Amino acid sequence: MNVVYKDEVPSSVMVIAILGLSVAILASFSYSQFTQPTEMNLGLKIFVFAMLLVGLVVVVSFRKLTIVVTNTQLIFGFGKFRKKVGLGNLTKVEIKDFKFSNYLGYGIRFGRDGSVGYVPRGGKGILITVRGEKKPLFFIVNNPEQIKSVLDKYVK
Repeated sequence: MNVVYKDEVPSSVMVIAILGLSVAILASFSYSQFTQPTEMNLGLKIFVFAMLLVGLVVVVSFRKLTIVVTNTQLIFGFGKFRKKVGLGNLTKVEIKDFKFSNYLGYGIRFGRDGSVGYVPRGGKGILITVRGEKKPLFFIVNNPEQIKSVLDKYVK
């Protein structure tokens, strides 16, 4: 598989800070529950610890959006939360501005316009329509003109 294009878009510092703060709060709460006698039962303590682990996975995964175009597919997403699209299934590629009012946040979001967005921060992105997908897909990129020219070669 030959890599034709690769891009990494860092998440907003504010998003990472909020996620990190929530993990820190969970970590301190979890630590206190295991070190001090409380009335919490073991099941609830295990649940809090599991939520801490999930929070850590989310922080690590959502620190950057990775976009890779090979000679056969487009792969984009956060960590293990990735979407793979066969290049032969692209039907439309557009450059769009991210609108917070459409996605109401950052991360993997369902847009009010019916699209699914992979949004690490604001900026310009690519909206693609894929044969076999019910919803268009949107993702932020550092250089939208360059990736659009790469993907336009595969649009049918």
